[in-house]
Order: sequence, then C-alpha cells, then structure tokens
Amino acid sequence: GLILQREPPLRVLVTAPEARAPPFLLEALRAMPGLVDADAALLAAPDAAPGIVETADVVIAVGAYPAALRTNASESSGVDRPHVGFVPQGEPVPRPILWGIGSHPVLDGVDLAPLRLGSATPLSVRPGETTLIDSAAGPLAVAGSSGGARYVHFGFRPGASTLPLEPAFPLLVRNALRWVRGSGVLAPSVSAGRPLRLAEALPPGVTEVIFSTQDGSRSVALGPDLGEPSAPTPRPGADRVLRVGLPGGASLGETMVQWRLPAGTALVADEPLAAASTATAALAALPPPPAPGAPLRHLAPLLAALAAAFLLLGAALLGAGRASAGAGADAPKRRRAAAALS
Repeated sequence: GLILQREPPLRVLVTAPEARAPPFLLEALRAMPGLVDADAALLAAPDAAPGIVETADVVIAVGAYPAALRTNASESSGVDRPHVGFVPQGEPVPRPILWGIGSHPVLDGVDLAPLRLGSATPLSVRPGETTLIDSAAGPLAVAGSSGGARYVHFGFRPGASTLPLEPAFPLLVRNALRWVRGSGVLAPSVSAGRPLRLAEALPPGVTEVIFSTQDGSRSVALGPDLGEPSAPTPRPGADRVLRVGLPGGASLGETMVQWRLPAGTALVADEPLAAASTATAALAALPPPPAPGAPLRHLAPLLAALAAAFLLLGAALLGAGRASAGAGADAPKRRRAAAALS
C-alpha cells in the first residue's frame, strides 16, 4: 500500500529589465532545490521571445511583464503560463498603509505585519480573483487564473519595500510557486491496473495520449471520462515514472506508478520455518518489559516476599517478648504455693 509521489522541479524563467534580477530573489530560488530546478532556470529581459516563455513552467516577472506572456483573459494573444509578477502598473501611491491580509494558500505561514512599502500601485480585482494584500489605497496583491494558468500579481517591486528583509519573503515565494503550479493534469500517483484519470481539461479534439515508461511508449485512447481503463504495470525494479504526453509532443507531466504484486503471489524466504521458529523462541525467552515510568517493577515479587518475611519475623519476636514478661510476673505466686504445700 505504499504510494510514492514525485513532482519534477519547476523550470523557472525570471524576467527583469536588462535581465538583471534582484539577487535576493535568485538566492531564494536557489534555496528551494526540491521545488525549483536551479540548473534549468532562465534569466531574460521582458522582450524575451515566446519560445523562451513556452519552455518555462513558471515565469517570475520583476518590474515588467514579458511581452509574450498573457497576464489576463482579456488579452487576445500571448503564451499562457503560470506566473508571479512584482509589477507596478499605473500611478504609484507613496507609502500606502496596509489595510489587511487575506486568507489564501499563498499566505500560509507568512507574517506580513512588519511589511512597509515605499510605493505601490493599487490593482483592480477581476471576477474570480482573491485579494492577498489590501491597503487604504486599494488591493496591492491578488491571486487568480487566466486561460487555465494561475498567477499571483503584486502591485510593487520587492526592492521598493521591506519584503526582501523579512523572514517571510522566501516562504511567500515558495508558496506562490507551489500554488501557481496547481494540481496539474496528472494525479501525483496512480496504482497499476487502475484507471488513470486526467485532472484538468485537455485541448479540444484530443482523443488519445502517449504513455511512456522505461519499457517504451504506446498510444492510449481516452474514454468518455478522460481516463485509461488500465494504467501500466512496471516491472519490479524498473522505472516507475509514467510520462504522459499528447500525440503532438506536448507533455502533460509525470506521475509515479504504484506497483502491486499480482493476486495469489506468495513471497517465501530461503528458510521460512527455521527463521520463524528461531524468532518465536527468542521472543519467548525475553522477560516482559517493565512499564514506562516504573523501572523497578520487575523487582516487585522479590520485594513483596521480603516484606512478608519481615512481618512474620516481627510477629514472632513480639510474641516471644510477651511470653517472657508474663512468666516473670507469676514467680511470687508460685513460691507461696510451694511453701504452703510443704
């Protein structure tokens, strides 16, 4: 029943004017080896070509959004990619006073009470968006989705605030990356022989997907529920990572396959009976362990026997003392009785 989960590290594209990303942001990304693939990270200017944006799992924009990135549903063209933007757009407000902090997975464990802003641009909240940071001048951070891609928009640059100096900054970036990644098209893991259902809608007209394992690739027709009747069963010891893609070559992601033994399979040791009898004998020879907090409990029978012996000895000595005292008090009477008889 062991289920292993595997999510490949994110390929992050950081865009900033003149391709100069803030050092504190790069250091925060390097500190997330399980979440971000630092070796595959890219750094580019806002005029990066659409092909560069398409290669990234997540885009982090500082100062300006890439021209090739579609940041809201009203744009007629652009590449849909999950993204996090620290981009003030519009008339800035100097030193806005924070009004409140929302409730959202991006803010889990994040304390923004000490945050101070030099300037920020209020954002307009669209339908479906959630306000993360609110101020007297208006919302300063929102989270939402556009074209199936999640995003987090901040109306200020990190360098125009105390955010890089706050311990919450790396946690805020990590939470944002995890949230914009979303659940993905594939479940984190699937049991071999069970249906593999896709979590999100596919492009129109897709009727099959490509399953790829160490054993090779094969086309799988999708059913009405967007599921394969039987997920592949990897060989014992083989690569259990299942890669699923579209016929055109686009990848839907990877998932771990939980390998199960066929029904009726018996696992037998080299010497099962000898091992079992030896283990049983060894366990039987062990004394019962004392209860926690009572280290002298195993001495209780001996202590009880000693206490009983001391009680009997005390009773015997007390009885002998009383008998001796009674004999001394009756001595004059016995002498008078003997004189009378004589």
